[in-house]
Amino acid sequence: MADPESLETLTAQLAELRASLAEARGRLAQFAARLDRETGPLMLLQLDVKKLKEKVEAAIGKLSAAKTGDADEPTAPRWDKLGDKAEIAQLAELRQWVDDVLRVQYPGYLRHLPPCWYAHREALWELGTLQAEWNRVFGGDDPPLGEAQWWHERWLPGILTRLRTAITCDQAGCSLQPRPQRSPVDFGQTITDPRAAMSFPGQPGPRR
Repeated sequence: MADPESLETLTAQLAELRASLAEARGRLAQFAARLDRETGPLMLLQLDVKKLKEKVEAAIGKLSAAKTGDADEPTAPRWDKLGDKAEIAQLAELRQWVDDVLRVQYPGYLRHLPPCWYAHREALWELGTLQAEWNRVFGGDDPPLGEAQWWHERWLPGILTRLRTAITCDQAGCSLQPRPQRSPVDFGQTITDPRAAMSFPGQPGPRR
């Protein structure tokens, strides 16, 4: 169930939209009487009424969902309360998304993301949240223009900039791993646990 403050806010917004819709319908009736000489304003007002009606219907839907607890709000992944199997599966999904989506669609942006990014906890949190927002915005066939622009303007560059500052690794190796030791990935070995390269001397490996 939604909290009382959310329900109160949605109820107030719905009341305001209904009042605006009633006012617009009243003005529409007045213009209808002068249809012959004011066709243009009437058409614009009809469009406004249509948009207000859609907003009212959307607000009713949100209010209904909030009351029944069915609001479909996206959630971000967590990395601090996972068991072994859950973390392995979540990390494998994130790595696949980074390789299949980010490195394919944004290769220039990703050139500063080191290959050992998945060994750094801050990258898991940041990129996991970025993936969740990508799925929310671009999960359908017609992404909202404003949200798509905001994803490219704020989310993607913001996260990559922070990770570039936080992760100082380069092609010579990972900062979490003593050099010149190389991870099993560099030797072409098959790793069934995607966290295997995260186990370095002095640090515990994946939980069993």
